[in-house]
Amino acid sequence: ARGTCLPAPVSLKKVLKESSPPPMVLSLGICPSG
Repeated sequence: ARGTCLPAPVSLKKVLKESSPPPMVLSLGICPSG
């Protein structure tokens, strides 16, 4: 959920936007489960 995620850099947002399913690594990096 991007709403619960922290604001990511423009470059990162572009990567997430290009890839429909965000990679696990990026997801964990942006949205820490802890």
